[in-house]
Amino acid sequence: MDIQQAREELTAYLAAEERPAGCFSLAQYEGALAAVYSCPDGGSMYRVLDLALQHDPESVAHCLSSVNDACVKVSNTLGEALYNQDFDLSESYPLEQRGDSYRPSQALVDWAEGYLRGCHLCEQEWQQAFEDLAEAGYRPDKVDEIREGYQEFLNLLVAISQPELAFESDAQIERFYAELPAALDAVNDGVLEHHRLGKAVLDIPYLDYGNEPLVRDAPKVGRNDPCPCGSGKKYKKCCLNG
Repeated sequence: MDIQQAREELTAYLAAEERPAGCFSLAQYEGALAAVYSCPDGGSMYRVLDLALQHDPESVAHCLSSVNDACVKVSNTLGEALYNQDFDLSESYPLEQRGDSYRPSQALVDWAEGYLRGCHLCEQEWQQAFEDLAEAGYRPDKVDEIREGYQEFLNLLVAISQPELAFESDAQIERFYAELPAALDAVNDGVLEHHRLGKAVLDIPYLDYGNEPLVRDAPKVGRNDPCPCGSGKKYKKCCLNG
């Protein structure tokens, strides 16, 4: 079974009428899976299925007996993309262009909502991770910077999934939509950054958030910017993955 077949099979299964009320869509499931796979204590497909199927043990058991191969394929593919740092949200959830502006597709909105739900599931693990950093002797201002960066990342997901909560006016929402490609790149970078952090915090002595401030040696290259190597390709299709 390839990943496209697995996603189609799981999409149909989750959308069936016999699923429990509030059951996740595939996009919500993949968003929650990315969040749980990135949390400091790690996570499993089964934890996300329990969330997606509204904590109904019978529904989880039925899912595993019916579409287990599809679940494993989707989960393993996402896990490998995060581990290899080649996760690309825009490939599965592209933006919709509206004249000179953009809109998130409903699938992208669902993905962002699912990621936020997964983060809520892992909230205690993240709070413990921040406390562990402080107790390990890392500078308080750096720990605060990491914590604030995590919250800013979540705020960006709220802006995509529930813009009416993130902004005070329609004009602010429209300005956000006009810059949505950059926001999507920032979300993608945030997913990868927090996956790295979530895994690294398990081995705190090797983290790069120590006594020296982190300084970028050159301007950041966006995933969709021209690759600085001069190939003419987009960075994400060229040197991003080494």
